[in-house]
Amino acid sequence: MSPLRPGIPGDGLRAELRTLHRGQSLVSTRMGRHFTVDLDTWTLARILRAWDEPAEREGLPEGWDRASRALHEAVDGDDRAWRTLLRTHADPATEQSRNGTAATRAAASGVPGPQPGARLSEATGFLLAGDPQLAAELGSGLADLGIGTAYHEGSHVHAGYRAFRERLPLLWCAVEPDAALFTDIDRFLGDLRVEWICVEARFHTLVVGPRARAGSWAGYEDFAGREHAAAGDPRLHRALRAPASLGAAPQAARAAVGQVAELIAAGLEPETVHVLVPGEPPRRHPVLPLPGSSIPDRMPHEPGDLVSPLCGLITRTRYISHHPRVPAALTTVQSDVADLRRISPWSNTTTCQGSGFAPPEDITPAAVGEAVERYAANVLDTLPLRFGSHRSLARGPVRVLDPESLVLFSERQYAAPGFPFAPFTRETEVHWVPSTSLSTGEEVLVPASMVYVNWFIGAYAHAPHTNFCAFAGVAAGPDYDFAVMSALEEIVERHITMAWWLNAHPLPLADTAGLLERIGPHEGQEFSVISLPNEFGIPVAAGIVRDRQEQLVHIGFSARATFADAALKAWTEALTLQEGARDLLLEDGAYWRAIRAGTLPGRSYKPWREDRRYLDDFRADMHDVDDLMVQQQVYLDPRAEERMSTLLRPQHTVAAGGFQELPARSLQAYLDRFHARGYEVLVADLTTPDIASTGMRVVRVIVPGTIGNSPAAFPYLGRQRVQQLAVELGWRDSPLPEDELNVFPMPHS
Repeated sequence: MSPLRPGIPGDGLRAELRTLHRGQSLVSTRMGRHFTVDLDTWTLARILRAWDEPAEREGLPEGWDRASRALHEAVDGDDRAWRTLLRTHADPATEQSRNGTAATRAAASGVPGPQPGARLSEATGFLLAGDPQLAAELGSGLADLGIGTAYHEGSHVHAGYRAFRERLPLLWCAVEPDAALFTDIDRFLGDLRVEWICVEARFHTLVVGPRARAGSWAGYEDFAGREHAAAGDPRLHRALRAPASLGAAPQAARAAVGQVAELIAAGLEPETVHVLVPGEPPRRHPVLPLPGSSIPDRMPHEPGDLVSPLCGLITRTRYISHHPRVPAALTTVQSDVADLRRISPWSNTTTCQGSGFAPPEDITPAAVGEAVERYAANVLDTLPLRFGSHRSLARGPVRVLDPESLVLFSERQYAAPGFPFAPFTRETEVHWVPSTSLSTGEEVLVPASMVYVNWFIGAYAHAPHTNFCAFAGVAAGPDYDFAVMSALEEIVERHITMAWWLNAHPLPLADTAGLLERIGPHEGQEFSVISLPNEFGIPVAAGIVRDRQEQLVHIGFSARATFADAALKAWTEALTLQEGARDLLLEDGAYWRAIRAGTLPGRSYKPWREDRRYLDDFRADMHDVDDLMVQQQVYLDPRAEERMSTLLRPQHTVAAGGFQELPARSLQAYLDRFHARGYEVLVADLTTPDIASTGMRVVRVIVPGTIGNSPAAFPYLGRQRVQQLAVELGWRDSPLPEDELNVFPMPHS
């Protein structure tokens, strides 16, 4: 029985083996497929070798061949595919170099090839280092293109010093994955201000780039971080980016070395990685610097550069198929988003979407925009922080937003046993960030907890919890004006929605004549819409959708320049909520699987019930509905709609038309309405440098005096603003007592 020696080709293994943890291994085939196996690597190596070497079968458990047959077939099949790939696309010169030297190969081309330790001539373009065989092949390919090279035999440290002395870019050639080493190289060469490119063989591919130069472009460390955040399984990715425990590195990728040479000779563009498969065109993957990278002048990018399955902020966008009872005209595009938690203290939403009654190409920007919004609003170090109370900071030169102008919680709420939020007074010490008043033009400090989405985490977990997560007023857009306009639409929508629902004031249905034609056939669904009047005169629609067969009701909200556009957007939102509820009905639906896997917070959900009688599980006062998503579970119980029928099933209908509308959907049109009512508009720019390089912007807008949305357990009842607004709008003659407000959840999350 021959011994197994890690990483030596003579071991005879046709796959790479890595230890995941005790008793579990990762098998990687030569074509880059990966399998997890519940065996330690040494036992697994014996089993894989036993298929080819009978001597290795001694002592293996009975039935080893049946249990491992599928894995053997995968390894064997990919090995044959690898050899075919190598035969089909191998360069004869490359084949010669495997048996000869780089100097022999270069001599045929008449261009000096890489010589270990050779002094570079003026014609030499690159210093090669790392794996000598891959370096020889790449050097020959560059020589064929008239570019001289030399090879430095030694560590990256000495190679870096030589590249620095001779003022040459370095090509580091690697045939084993080692992200930690490559990151160290990036930092070391960055300190030397040496430009470099990593050329790495990965199974049947070559990964080239990024072209890195400290202080100028994204480096390898940015790429490694982006790639890790984008990986489908972080545990497997970490294992794959380290050297194998056993097995030989595959060599088929070297058939693409000629393509690598051509890329480099043409001038590899910065902030880009190319993945090469023999016989296929290079696949380009943009690499944006991480938010904290110190690069003063960012390279310009397109919004499309945010999307890459390898290293994108967004790994893919995909069209979602809807339930047959959802109108076919509705298009939903979801974006899968890289997970910030793997590379930073921050947390972001990893699945976002856009929906609308439009073609997919018109909806995809919305899915990208939501991903960008949720990303930037969770990077908590974008803006400079100030710490102190309103009273102390107000003595300084910059105006500080008065916490008493905000609509937060009431004295009755604060006094309730177990209420989790603290009063926000002028003496409360909190963190503040700068904003700009679009009403006065001056700088105004605003509470950081009302700017960032998940403020109370990490270093700020023990800060005074003055408010629930601020949902309304954060938005992304292709430019600043669009982002601010979108945020204002969201603010007025949530403001009047909460006032209407908490006051439980019945409003008539709006005539849907002409609107339903725009959504097409909708068999089994019932559509209705309510106009929510507000002090701004901005059209706000509450779109109600019922699936009569499954007894599901949902309501979406939207503010737009015209009531028709608001209604269509509100119905869009209600339909997507309906799809989520339909999934919650399934014991093994995506929501419940995510909760069991720990990828979706599940502490507030009640256990799944086949009979759907969830009202039996929730408290009568709904104080356990402390998450917006849980409001959907409440309405899985058909009794919930009956309880709120006065709001959800109005008995009267008003004619279409006659609604106040804006002259245009523009930032100025909205600002005019807010300013006419005496409201101040404050904007904090949350755009991270990587997002800014695409031209997109992300903002948080705060309008003091408006009512934010929150789950049923924590409505914002401060300053009696909810009750007073009902009087101002003519819904009531006098404000409702707080204990008579409607705290039952709405069918919305």
